[in-house]
Amino acid sequence: MKNKLSFILMLAFVIFTTKAALSAEISGLNNYKLDDSAVEQMFETSDDVTFSQAVLGFSSTSDQKVKGENTQMIAGIVALASFITGVGVLVPIHRLILGTDNQAAKIIALYCVTISGCGFLLLVDGILLLMDSSGDKYIENSKFLMWR
Repeated sequence: MKNKLSFILMLAFVIFTTKAALSAEISGLNNYKLDDSAVEQMFETSDDVTFSQAVLGFSSTSDQKVKGENTQMIAGIVALASFITGVGVLVPIHRLILGTDNQAAKIIALYCVTISGCGFLLLVDGILLLMDSSGDKYIENSKFLMWR
């Protein structure tokens, strides 16, 4: 009998405190007013950050990514880091950094199917990217084996 009474009292306490907290929160929400002019001004002064295909490595002729001088070195480091850690074995991040001349879907699919050539493509790509000083043949390369 004592257990049932203590359970009922505890249940009543939980219900009362929850109800009090909810009513206080709801009354606080009723005092909130939206300033439509401030919202409109924020929309007018905001930047358009629409999700574009360039984020995924797909680039169109009107939205070409600018390649810096260190792009090849960064891609080589990323390829070797992916090989060592195993992260990015299915997605060739280094190829997306370099660009794929609108063939990113094909290259990603081939890397997934071959599991990056059992991991050796990452190793070879990383070494070749770091050793080659010209770098022109690897940027925007649409071939699966970019060194061929």
